[in-house]
Amino acid sequence: MNALRRYLGGIFGFAAILLAWPVVFRYSTFVHAGAANPHFARIAAFYLGAILLNGAAAWAIFANKSSARVLGLIASASPALLLFAIAFRFHIRLSVVPWAAIAIAVAGLIAFLPRSASQSASKASAPVRIPGDGTIPWVGTAVWIVGGVGFLYGLRWWAVWAHAQGLPRDRGGSFYLQLILVDLAVVLLHELGHAVTGLALGMKLRAFIVGPFQWRISDGIWGFKFRPAGFFSAGGATALVPTDPRQSASEKVCMIAAGPFASVASGVLALCAAFVAPGQPWEPAWLLLACFGVASVLVGVLNLVPFQSKTSYSDGAQIYQLLSRGPWADYHRVLAVMGSTLVTPLRPRDYDIDAIKRAALQITQGSKAILLQLLASNYHLDRGEFHEAAFFFTQADQVRKNSGSDQVPSAWYTVFAFREAFLRHDAKEARVWWDRYEATKPTRLKVDYWLARTALLWSEKSFGGAWLALEKAEEAGQQLPKFGAYEFDRYRCELLRKAITESATTKREWESAEAPV
Repeated sequence: MNALRRYLGGIFGFAAILLAWPVVFRYSTFVHAGAANPHFARIAAFYLGAILLNGAAAWAIFANKSSARVLGLIASASPALLLFAIAFRFHIRLSVVPWAAIAIAVAGLIAFLPRSASQSASKASAPVRIPGDGTIPWVGTAVWIVGGVGFLYGLRWWAVWAHAQGLPRDRGGSFYLQLILVDLAVVLLHELGHAVTGLALGMKLRAFIVGPFQWRISDGIWGFKFRPAGFFSAGGATALVPTDPRQSASEKVCMIAAGPFASVASGVLALCAAFVAPGQPWEPAWLLLACFGVASVLVGVLNLVPFQSKTSYSDGAQIYQLLSRGPWADYHRVLAVMGSTLVTPLRPRDYDIDAIKRAALQITQGSKAILLQLLASNYHLDRGEFHEAAFFFTQADQVRKNSGSDQVPSAWYTVFAFREAFLRHDAKEARVWWDRYEATKPTRLKVDYWLARTALLWSEKSFGGAWLALEKAEEAGQQLPKFGAYEFDRYRCELLRKAITESATTKREWESAEAPV
């Protein structure tokens, strides 16, 4: 649902830019055209109101404001209502009402109508700004505006050029479907730039996402998911981990920079193909080539600008952080070792604990700060240092409280449940996290699920249920690859087996001692 809201927010922002274009860049022509019209003042007021409405709706959605719901509903419904009013006033058949306006109105009702309290509470949180990450808050918004204006200006230039060349323009509904495919192609080539370069540098691919198409490795097995909401996000991601944790920062920079390079290179080639299209076999596709070229070049160039999005940093921000000689460089080195445990014998006990602590001094809020404290807890837990592991988990929980619970991804709920139960022996709090995870209705029960359930039931002194859950955890653990991260899972099974055995024995001895003679 959040993806649909952001997609509609993008449409509203694009509409505001499109409507504002003639006012800002052709002001004299705009005024001259309406000077002779007696209703010009009324039309101009309506026109400017549409600009403000769409702009305000886009801003409220992306800024996560409480007014986003009302503004979104109004902005979604206004095009369809206006067209119906015009059709009624001038007796035009409703069959000529564009389907896009109806689709936007329906999507707006789905995305912005009030829901139950539980659904309303699930709104996306704004990203936490961390000092020293190389980003400035307003730059991300500026990048989207520059991208939208740049795309419109680029297509306008190509429209003028095509008119001079006598080239046809496809205005049918199929063209808009083709634009969706163009957008996916832009994302695909960008992510392929990352993936191919990373593989050439000896990295291992763990995930590859292009819009709704998602390939991921889970528990050592590749899986595919098709998520229609990905059409609305129009984004992608590539997860690569080094097989050598000592891999240089320059190689990681090359892998990250390869995405923008692939975008710019493919965009320039497409623009060249569009420019020479007259008289060539691909002449009918000149507009799609132009759209792809303009979008791809903009994606490549703007991705090199350091900014923070809702879910991640831009390529430029990551390059800046890698090249900086400070806590952010430590953070990326820590992530490299963490990733290596998934494809090498390295385990959490091999983490660079000093690098984790240095990074944690700078990164003190948000999911990244929570992750650093959890990694420190894993380091000590894997070494059998339970007191220190509990200390760093307490630190992670404190960061969570300071940052807000919405900074904890749902995939971490079992992590918190396990540690609350096993490290802090807090059955009540462990049950809270367990219930949160159960509310997500997981469809695949993996080893983390059974480990958390075992620890929870053990902390609640339900030893019979804990034994059954532990058997499931051990069965799932034996099916995992022989890499360090999965050895850590099997090690946690051993810890729980020992804890249950000792607790159950103590309980039986106590009951025997208290039994009447």
